[in-house]
Amino acid sequence: MKKSITPIGTPVGIDVHKRRCRVVELQKGKVQVRKSIANTREDWLELLTELPPDAEIGLEVSTAG
Repeated sequence: MKKSITPIGTPVGIDVHKRRCRVVELQKGKVQVRKSIANTREDWLELLTELPPDAEIGLEVSTAG
């Protein structure tokens, strides 16, 4: 029996780089670029206040570059 995982909130993906982060959100089945932010505490706190309360956040982080 195959189980599937269904998000219960709004899927948000964040591509984390050393200086900047790209934020995307899945809306009505389509990926929408939300914004690009500086990788600072202030910008992260602002972003978190802007996201929907039901946001499910996935981070893509690497050490390359």
